[in-house]
Amino acid sequence: MMKLKLAIVLCVFFVCCASKEWWFCESNKHYEFDVSSVTLKPNPPKIGDNLNYIISGSLSRQVTDGTLNLQTYFNKMLIFNITENLCSDPDNFPCPSGPGLTTLKNSFSIPSFIPPGNYTGLINLKDQDKKEILCLNYAMNLQK
Repeated sequence: MMKLKLAIVLCVFFVCCASKEWWFCESNKHYEFDVSSVTLKPNPPKIGDNLNYIISGSLSRQVTDGTLNLQTYFNKMLIFNITENLCSDPDNFPCPSGPGLTTLKNSFSIPSFIPPGNYTGLINLKDQDKKEILCLNYAMNLQK
């Protein structure tokens, strides 16, 4: 569970960072989950912080189940490759969701043992039909 939370934290970071630090996996593709805003407290978060976040957006159709795949690299070495049920915690992502406005939220501590440095990775969301609804790559530098 700690690995999943760390991977989610890292993915949240890339969503809120400047656009040059995150990008869609396919720049010309229209994804069915359209992120409109990200709220982080504190901002910017650091290693050891307690992080609260809310990601708001819109789904073009209803999602009743699905998967979240996170791949996270530290200095180009794969450290996490996790696939979880997207709907496992209704407080974080309620299912069914959409069509329309959707919120993803959570609150937790960023582990203090994480080394500072360059992190990259991707997040891939698929719906109940295994259709990709969002895919993002990210790059960031995380410090204490």
